[in-house]
Amino acid sequence: MACAVGGCAGCNVRINTANGPAMKRVCVDEPVFDAASVVF
Repeated sequence: MACAVGGCAGCNVRINTANGPAMKRVCVDEPVFDAASVVF
């Protein structure tokens, strides 16, 4: 079970941003990401 506060980093999602690729946490940063920005 995940921690839900961002401490475990088990929910990292790699996304493309204007400044290049970045890692975001689903539990802290956003629950929903634009599918066009997610690196699958």
